[in-house]
Amino acid sequence: MRRTCWLACLALCSGRQLRHDQQHTMVPESFSHDSHKQQREVLVLAFGDSLTAGLHSCAPGAPLESCSFSPYAPHLQDELRKRGHTTALVKQKGYSGWTSQELLVKPSGTFEQPELSQLLQREGRTTLAVLMAGSNDLGRRKTASAEDIAHDVWSLHDVAHGQHVPTVLVAIPPTGLGMGVRDHHEYEQARQKVNARLRERCSAAGAFCTFAECPVDWIGREDTRWEPDAVHMSASGYEALGRGIAPTVSEALTDALSRAAELQAVKEEL
Repeated sequence: MRRTCWLACLALCSGRQLRHDQQHTMVPESFSHDSHKQQREVLVLAFGDSLTAGLHSCAPGAPLESCSFSPYAPHLQDELRKRGHTTALVKQKGYSGWTSQELLVKPSGTFEQPELSQLLQREGRTTLAVLMAGSNDLGRRKTASAEDIAHDVWSLHDVAHGQHVPTVLVAIPPTGLGMGVRDHHEYEQARQKVNARLRERCSAAGAFCTFAECPVDWIGREDTRWEPDAVHMSASGYEALGRGIAPTVSEALTDALSRAAELQAVKEEL
């Protein structure tokens, strides 16, 4: 029944256009337009903030150019291929320090980032999007309620679903020391509330969304999977993140490919 409803919704919405308030012309260099590759690759887009970018080894106040980046995407791709998705290609776009609001509508004066809707439209073949956001909202938006933050994070999923791309929602990680504006106890309470709201929204979306707990927990300052700032993961932490969410992403990708094949069969019968 769930799959039938998804197919019916997708068929009804096939002509819908997602509204754009801004037009941008830049395309990320990491996105290929090779037609031969498009026929054989299954594209998974990992999109989010610095935890998606894999930021680490960054001195306080240092420019991003001096930091290191070890995104989880290659490790997720490796695990997906081991699990039978041999043509899976995981591409990442992560923006350090950005809140979910900024990821949805980029700040004025920036030019390097096509918005999520554009990334999905420009490629036109994204099978699944893995979205991870909310940590910066908790750190920077001190007066925002859990419901407000959950709403803004979920807006990113609405964009993907509006383009018929199912999503995996990766929960906000269980840390927060060093964020500067909330103590750890306050941050943890807010994080749990936001994640609970997001889990509810994801469940209500049915086949369009799969919820994934963050597999990298927080056990203290001695945990080498985290940077000294206790906000960003280390290279080994990002690897653990990519490999840890792989079972959930793999299952979601299998379902997405199955639904796409069924939809194609229905179209061919019409």
